[in-house]
Parts: sequence; structure tokens; C-alpha cells
Amino acid sequence: MKLYIYRGLDDEEIPWDITHVIVEDKVTVIKARAFFARMNLVSVIMGDKLKRIEVSAFPNCCYIRFIRLSKTLEYIEMFAFYLCESLEALFLPSTLISIEIWAFYDCQSMRLLILPNGINLSNIHHDIIFRTIIQQTAANAGVSYEFDDDDGIARIGKTGLVMRVSTE
Repeated sequence: MKLYIYRGLDDEEIPWDITHVIVEDKVTVIKARAFFARMNLVSVIMGDKLKRIEVSAFPNCCYIRFIRLSKTLEYIEMFAFYLCESLEALFLPSTLISIEIWAFYDCQSMRLLILPNGINLSNIHHDIIFRTIIQQTAANAGVSYEFDDDDGIARIGKTGLVMRVSTE
């Protein structure tokens, strides 16, 4: 096991062989490409001051299985977790404001993505689950999901695999 404490510094050099990361409590942003291709990384625990995960922060972290997100996280930018093939589930905090396109693109093991109740779905791009088991399961079952930009409501055919469905 090789633990790394992420400090969010501009010139921070993150070792290639890390297996576990703890994001310091004072960090508010995980910078773009900070953990690019850290192939041995399996877990990340984020401090609760973290507000933003920038574009491609964790791409190609193939073996990452556990991520404890910040309780104050607001933004997940595009490709943030691209090709995190071993990531199976994420519980998103109630503070989340926006998830950009392809945030979980090619997270092939992703089976569960819990969005907080009350989240404004107009700030959640409809392709966040592209090339995940969630999308494949829905397609194999003949279930499609749609995202209505007019009313901000996501609907998933027969089952609510990903998005909350408004009852209004």
C-alpha cells in the first residue's frame, strides 16, 4: 500500500505508484489531470471542503474501486472519472450542483449512481452514464431513458436506475 496526501498545489507531483489517496481537508479543487493514469490507485477519500473535481481529474485510473466524495462537492467536470473501469458505485452529495457530459464515461463496472433528492436535473448532462453497466443494463432490457431539457426531469423507462423521477 502506498498512501499519498493530496494538497492541491499547482506544482504538485503525484507519484505514479500510489494506491490510496487522502485529499487534505483544506483542498477545494482537484485539479485537471491531477491523477491521470495512476493505474495502481484503488481508493480516494476526499476532505469535506472540496467543491470541484476538474476535467479529467481521474482518467484511466483503471483499478479505482472506492471513492468517498466530499460532503460539500458542487461540480464534477467532464471526463472526471473517464475509464475508471473498476468503479462500481457512487453516492453523490446533496450539495452537488452540476455534472458535466461524460463525467463517468467508460466506467464499465458502474452499477449504481445515486443522485441526491432535490437535485436540479437541468444541471446534469444526460450522457453522464455513457458506456457504463447502467446504460448497458437499460439497453439490454429494452429500457431507454430520456432527459427533458424543458422541465429538467429525467425518466428511465420501467425503472429508476439512475435519475430521480419527479412526481409533480
